[in-house]
Amino acid sequence: DARLRYESVSQDGLEDASALTLRTRLGYETPAWHGFRVLGEVEGVGQLTDDFNDTVNGSTAYAIVAEPEAFELNRLQVSWSGAHGRRAVLGRQRIVLNNARFVGNVGFRQNEQTFDAAKVVSKPTKEVSLTYASLDRVHRIFGDDDPQGEWNSDSHLFQADVKTKAGVLTGYSYLMAFKNAA
Repeated sequence: DARLRYESVSQDGLEDASALTLRTRLGYETPAWHGFRVLGEVEGVGQLTDDFNDTVNGSTAYAIVAEPEAFELNRLQVSWSGAHGRRAVLGRQRIVLNNARFVGNVGFRQNEQTFDAAKVVSKPTKEVSLTYASLDRVHRIFGDDDPQGEWNSDSHLFQADVKTKAGVLTGYSYLMAFKNAA
């Protein structure tokens, strides 16, 4: 897929930023074999304008629009799906929990945030879904050239969702630890 995106930012004390970027993604997922699939995806972000601070280009006179040029492996994962909604995913993957407030892919940015992780989902009943994920590394939106582009992680995410007549009740514990976060 491809996405053209424009963002402008006005910030006191800095020149107005104007960013026009193009993201392209190319990927392939194998057909299922005994419930197993392999998915690989690369992502490229190109800048069509350069009057903004992308956090690595040195254009510090401009306001920040965190859309650095990048060509990266976005996802490379092995997944398994079984009966009763059981799923497991291992590798670099997209994880979006709830409304992505605490854990998500930052999908509005061109360079997607992904996770080197192991994730397991179980649905013991139609109304109950249990999720556990262990995060080893976070590939952030800033890209590989930014010192904060990757975080080493020892994080554990637990979530339980229960469908009720009033809506979905969610309980979670996100135990996050990042070794090189600012």
